[in-house]
Amino acid sequence: MTQQDYHSCTRNLPPSAMHGRRSRGFTLVELIIVMVVTAVLAGVAMASYRSYTLQARRASAITALSDAASRQEQFFLNNHSYTATLGAGGLNVPAATPGDAYLVSIDAPTAGCPIARCWAMRATPQARQTDDACGTLTHNSDGDRAPADCW
Repeated sequence: MTQQDYHSCTRNLPPSAMHGRRSRGFTLVELIIVMVVTAVLAGVAMASYRSYTLQARRASAITALSDAASRQEQFFLNNHSYTATLGAGGLNVPAATPGDAYLVSIDAPTAGCPIARCWAMRATPQARQTDDACGTLTHNSDGDRAPADCW
């Protein structure tokens, strides 16, 4: 084969075929860049998901406290006194929110707030929910709710 025949045969081939290299696959640098971008996106997604789950569990605690408050008022109408009992014979509500994210309790009566005239309740975060910036949620018979920006 002459040199002229060689050039006429290779004229239609891609440049990589003429140099003996194949242009398939990724380089290591390209693969690392894709992995870094994927890791950054996963980190952002996980942070957003975590924030969403904290808010959802907090909403569940707010619902539990509001339900217990409503039941306290009904108990007062029926018995002319509030109750310090969450379970049977009292408000008939569970002490924990779904998923056990919060523990609901009625504060012990005090001289300033006897159980015959007022009540105070709290939802204390448990386990994974302790990372929530709102912390313990409180509600009382005067309608005060704290922390205010978390309700």
